[in-house]
Amino acid sequence: MSTGSETNVVPHRLCRRCDYVVEELRPSLSTKLESGHDRLLYYYPNVQTFINNILRDRCHLCAILAGWLVKSQRVNTVEEAVENLDKYSDKAATPLYMIMKNSSMGSRDGWQEFDLFVGHDKDGRSLDVVSRTILNHFKRGIGKTDVAPEELSTFTGSHLSYASIKKWLHICSTEHPGCRGSLKRRAPTRLLDLGMEKTKDVRLVAGSTIGQAPYVALSYCWGTVPQLMLLLERYSEFQTQIPFESLSKVAQDATVVCRNMSVRYLWIDALCIIQGPDGDFQQEAARMEDVYANALFTITAAACTDTTQPFLLRRNPLSWIDCQIFDNESGEYSSYFEGIPYCDRDDNVPGVFALDSRGWCFQEQFLSPRSLYFGTKGVHWECRESLVCEHLPDMTVQHFADGPNPSRKKLYTKLASLDDLSDPATNYKLRETWGEIIQQYSETRLTHRSDKLVALAGIASIIETKFDMRSSFGLWLEMIIDELLWFRCLDKDATGVRLDIAPTWSWISLADCIISGANTLHDGEIGEEHRLVDGDSATVISLPSSTVFATPLWTPGARNEAPIRLRGRLTACIHRTVKSKFRDELINRLDPKDCTSASTQMNGEYYPDTDLEGMELYCFLLRREHREFLDIQKGEDSGAQTIWNHCLVLSPIINTRNRFRRTGVYLESSRASKHHQNVTNASDLVYNSHMFPGEGKEQEIEIV
Repeated sequence: MSTGSETNVVPHRLCRRCDYVVEELRPSLSTKLESGHDRLLYYYPNVQTFINNILRDRCHLCAILAGWLVKSQRVNTVEEAVENLDKYSDKAATPLYMIMKNSSMGSRDGWQEFDLFVGHDKDGRSLDVVSRTILNHFKRGIGKTDVAPEELSTFTGSHLSYASIKKWLHICSTEHPGCRGSLKRRAPTRLLDLGMEKTKDVRLVAGSTIGQAPYVALSYCWGTVPQLMLLLERYSEFQTQIPFESLSKVAQDATVVCRNMSVRYLWIDALCIIQGPDGDFQQEAARMEDVYANALFTITAAACTDTTQPFLLRRNPLSWIDCQIFDNESGEYSSYFEGIPYCDRDDNVPGVFALDSRGWCFQEQFLSPRSLYFGTKGVHWECRESLVCEHLPDMTVQHFADGPNPSRKKLYTKLASLDDLSDPATNYKLRETWGEIIQQYSETRLTHRSDKLVALAGIASIIETKFDMRSSFGLWLEMIIDELLWFRCLDKDATGVRLDIAPTWSWISLADCIISGANTLHDGEIGEEHRLVDGDSATVISLPSSTVFATPLWTPGARNEAPIRLRGRLTACIHRTVKSKFRDELINRLDPKDCTSASTQMNGEYYPDTDLEGMELYCFLLRREHREFLDIQKGEDSGAQTIWNHCLVLSPIINTRNRFRRTGVYLESSRASKHHQNVTNASDLVYNSHMFPGEGKEQEIEIV
């Protein structure tokens, strides 16, 4: 169990050396140091002296310098940063200089900024920076120097931390309708009872015995280190008593949090699902939606990489708190050293923690109405309506702008808001939301690739239940044409690896890459930039058999067991690469096999599943759409029309007839104005198609 004293640090207090630095600063502030001018403030004989100084004293400025050292090396603690300083071993005996520069171009609205650098002399003109901070010099009333008591706690499991958590929970439970659970709540099959008398030990109980009592779930990384697990032969023993000391560090900390929050029941997968070959993992995997969606909140061991690491940690909060150093004699100006950002999109915020990269944790965060993140710096609270922390605790203020992708809880809200699939807008939003889910999920990692479907079972069950839909290897059969058009996001660092656990037409068959959904439109649907005029798709002759998300993909060669048969236009094609006019990269193109060099494709792109070369390729027209561009500002048609061809790229299987494996997706568009003298109707646009001009013969094919 993690331990920590209930002590707080004292802000704005400096050690002897930093007091000296501040005194050296005063003349520069009063004489308006010119931009670009350097001032030497202090010097350390060597790196070790600098490290000893920032570790030894509870000095506010030293803590900020230590924080910048940690941040710059992308580690979690000063001790780890010190280990990384081996890169300075060739300069172990050389001095470090503390230099100040005026980084602001004069005074702006009564504010000046000064950069403070600590580093080695690199070339007589610049520093090899080891650490740094910023000094702000401002008019009274502009800067924030007040510090809340909970920000000063040296332990993430302090009574001040729990006071903040209880406040957030109360506000969320009473004021956030989108975070409330189902009225028909089902408890998990089993739970840990933390309420045994006169002992810290716990025991296993049936979920059916707790009535409507709240419980908490745990989200964590198993890692490779063995941990205590529920096995069938130990079931009776667990029902009697589980010694607290036998629990993993992560499980111990989770029980401590629950007891401090007055919650008696806790769900941990390793201890509440029977593990091993005679266990009930498959049945319980299908119930993940209930487990996490109905939990009071989910404890997230955000920075732990295995179960041996506690998540309740000691910390030095001074590193991210601004350090006020003095007021000038007139009282008109104040100055402070700027702490490192507490919440940073690079490390200490939900979405970028170590745990966020794990595949199993994706649906745990997606389904949980409330997640309590314990990181290296402190505690974050994320629910479906708020994201706050000890440093920025106000739930009525949006402290964090959304990144390039919506948060996992926002995705849940988006999916849960959909209702009637007879509405074209709902259909479009369902495909769009599922595509976002798949893309974010594909960015995570799984220890066992056979879990690619199981780790999504809880999310998939929402769609299965709400819309009565069936799936096959991760694709929804009711919208199979659109589902087949997934593609690999082209990235030089993610080339894609083909797995033999699913058909090639399923995104499940690819690993080590990011998957994106298709941008298709159907009758009555309006996209962000287009509306559909008309469209048609290839004919589905036979669908593959349906599969269950909760079943692990153990069987190699599964792609041969689930073919899909389609009828449509097919043409042989060739692959080439061209230099992009707009980006500094090569673009994959496809041309019909009999295409002349003078008529090569200019408005299409091939997205190969893998980087395999030299394959015989065919292009299959899966869907064609006649679209009209929208004038977003006027809210009306712009008059510009486009034909979009969405195609599968296939490779024939040797010694078979019309039997193929998927190798990628090809998208092309042909644009012209409907007022153009050569274009009088949609069919004229169709004839401008590069890959499939005019009318053509359809063929029946099978893809495995």
